[in-house]
Amino acid sequence: MMPAPLPLDETQRLATLRKYLVLDTPPEQALDDLTRLAAAICEAPIALISLVDEDRQWFKAKFGLEISETPRADSFCAHALLQQDLFMAPDAAADARFADNPMVVGEPGIRFYAGMPLITPEGAVLGALCVLDRAPRTLSPTQEEALSALGRHVMTHLELRRQSRELRASDGKLRAILEAEPECVKLMGSDAMLYEINAAGLRLIEADNLEAVANKNLLPVVVTEDRAAVSEMLLAVARGETRTMQFRIIGLKGTGRWVEMSGAPFLDEMTGRNLVVSHSRDITERKKAEEALRASEGRYRTLFEYAPDGIVIADSESNYIDANASALRMLGYTRDEFIGLHASDIVVPTEIGHIGPALSAIKATSDYYREWQFRRKDGSVFPAEVIATMMPDRNLLGMIRDVTERKKLEQQFLRAQRMESIGTLAGGIAHDLNNVLSPIMMSLAVLQAKFPDSDSQELLDILSSSVRRGADMVRQVLSFARGVAGQRMEVQVKHLINEIEKIARDTFPKNIDVRTEIPRDLWTVVADATQLHQVLLNLCVNARDAMPDGGSLTISAKDLTLDEHYAALDPEAAAGPYVFLQVEDSGAGMPPEVVERIFDPFFTTKDVGKGTGLGLSTSLGIIKSHGGFIRVYSEPGKGSKFTVYLPAQTEASDHAAVEVAVEIPRGNGELILVIDDESFVRQITQQTLEAFGYRVALASDGAEAAAAYASRGTEIAAVIMDMMMPVLDGPATILVLRRMNPAVRILAASGLSANEPDASAVNLGVKYFLAKPYTAETLLNTLKQVLEDDLPSSIS
Repeated sequence: MMPAPLPLDETQRLATLRKYLVLDTPPEQALDDLTRLAAAICEAPIALISLVDEDRQWFKAKFGLEISETPRADSFCAHALLQQDLFMAPDAAADARFADNPMVVGEPGIRFYAGMPLITPEGAVLGALCVLDRAPRTLSPTQEEALSALGRHVMTHLELRRQSRELRASDGKLRAILEAEPECVKLMGSDAMLYEINAAGLRLIEADNLEAVANKNLLPVVVTEDRAAVSEMLLAVARGETRTMQFRIIGLKGTGRWVEMSGAPFLDEMTGRNLVVSHSRDITERKKAEEALRASEGRYRTLFEYAPDGIVIADSESNYIDANASALRMLGYTRDEFIGLHASDIVVPTEIGHIGPALSAIKATSDYYREWQFRRKDGSVFPAEVIATMMPDRNLLGMIRDVTERKKLEQQFLRAQRMESIGTLAGGIAHDLNNVLSPIMMSLAVLQAKFPDSDSQELLDILSSSVRRGADMVRQVLSFARGVAGQRMEVQVKHLINEIEKIARDTFPKNIDVRTEIPRDLWTVVADATQLHQVLLNLCVNARDAMPDGGSLTISAKDLTLDEHYAALDPEAAAGPYVFLQVEDSGAGMPPEVVERIFDPFFTTKDVGKGTGLGLSTSLGIIKSHGGFIRVYSEPGKGSKFTVYLPAQTEASDHAAVEVAVEIPRGNGELILVIDDESFVRQITQQTLEAFGYRVALASDGAEAAAAYASRGTEIAAVIMDMMMPVLDGPATILVLRRMNPAVRILAASGLSANEPDASAVNLGVKYFLAKPYTAETLLNTLKQVLEDDLPSSIS
């Protein structure tokens, strides 16, 4: 016996079969009749509707056979699964596929089989309508055509059965959804005739069941005064409009309610009538709440008096007409003394000029926030946040919160941020300084050999000692400046930007292109220069971290005057002159959910240990305390843009012993590839190597190095490369060179660490390193070790 092979789509076929939910179901008269008809037409003693499951064939309908299923391995119908039309076995005993089948050699002694595949509309074969005989035979063309037609009819019945079941389930789901809806949903005519309503709607109008209100007019439920408006709304919605209105009803059991009803047009395709689908909610409690709100003046007064923050009320000209106890304690006045004071009486003189713009902002936007310097009755000064708004009676309501303690914490945050930023930048500074010292140190050996006279040697010894001292100093952190609270004064922002640009160019990775765009004449701002420096540094460090693979960083500034229209659109803005600062990067960008949280304290997307989450929240606090605001624009894959608006002023020595190089090893004409982005480092390295018997090829970055190695790789004995370069950095260049030659000998140089090898190079299997700056002796000795190493470094 040869079991039928599995169809190619067997998994999908079985899934489709189970979707019909027909296996192991009771007999169905219609399918039984089709089975008997197939037996009669084909003159066969046995007829079956067979469905082939994973390990069996099960008979949905049967004629002339008692059993209900057989193993799939014994199934004739399993072979029919592979067909798209009628499948026949005229003599099973003579057919190698069935000759030893238990149903052939045993009961019921099958010798003939003909089966029409049951094919779904998607093309899956579920089983077959088949006829069987105990004697070899065949079917006439008429019988074949009839069996095929009956098979299609069986499949049509099964498909209609499935669709009917799914339709019933869908209708049940829709009804369940409507019944679960907690608010009234109903279908009405434009004349207020009710056709459908859910359980929540029945409860709303106090009907016991649908029969009590179906096909009845609902207008009598509406109070007399509102019926005309409701009737007009239904007519308008039936014409195609969408409307919402509030009105009163009296339920069938006499309960009065306020209702808010929304209506949308609905076309009944069966009748062609324009109906209304409406959603109604009980707003009785909301109406009561509105009434209660109007009666809450006494409760408001209690809240006003006992609020922990200071609350003041002033007229439209900022003359105070009331204050709570907290405000009076904060400022040191009695109520009688305070009432009648002007805002200029309780702030420091430098803040008086901001009162007018603040009043304009509050009147224009109704919402206002700024940090102010207040003056108490005794003359002492304290910082406070002010949130202000205009009340319905056109008076001004302000909340004052003393932030003296918070300011102390902010200073701590600023110091922590400064230490973090400077620590991050220290490595880059050391790298560049070491690049400056490296050619000097390498030149000394050449110069000492070139100028042997005693005067020259003495000068060279002094130079060597000084350079070594400088190298030692670079390896230490000389000092970290403390964050000290400064005085606010007139500051020219372009000087801060120039300082930040220098720091970024000197310390950020070389694959980040730093640009500035600053006009010649820029307005000044009254600010704490230390704090603004911290804000710009925070934004630039974040931009750097967003571009691990390099990119562009642009710092720009310009003068900008915001008009009343803009101020009305932005609640934090006030009309007037501003200095506009912008830090833009081409990094990964941020999704909306991150942008929404970036100013939250302690929120960070950096890895653990790489950020405190305080940088942006601190920056936001600084800018707000200066009366400014920050906006951020970012999209994934499109970089980020941080924009700062600041109110502008429109006018306004031991000598270390020097070791003398002895018997510096020389080369034998080996070709050395030198890769460094600093031209003077390449030049002095070339001169040093050539002076000591080597040939030299030069490359200024990884891309040039790859090209040079591709053309001269068989000549190149070793590669000396800087690990920090633009275009292709050190690690990337090592990978490229190792693809060309896995045994390439590499000597890696770096100015970032004096005590440990570069970790990225170690991970790529590099064994030899130079810490910048280095002497010619160190270079030549290390190179000799590289060339004499019998086992070149390999990728680990």
